[in-house]
Amino acid sequence: IMCKPREPQQIADGVIKLLEDNNLRIELGIKAREKVLLNFTTDKSVNAYHKCYKELTAQNRDALKNKVTTESVLELLDYVKRRDYEYAT
Repeated sequence: IMCKPREPQQIADGVIKLLEDNNLRIELGIKAREKVLLNFTTDKSVNAYHKCYKELTAQNRDALKNKVTTESVLELLDYVKRRDYEYAT
């Protein structure tokens, strides 16, 4: 359901359409779930944080020298990956 910003009537029409069309609700729900499962996995999230952290530390290495080490953050990310894998199995 697509609506223009600040168009409450379009939003209302979309909500009514969803309330009235059970098949559309189910189809959109299935597609949304598939998208989340494909794009928002723990591995993808951790890898994205890891990439971002590496880029930031490369840019700000001197500022972070006495605070957080790259290795400590990488160890934490690896721990989160292992823990989530163990919970999944």
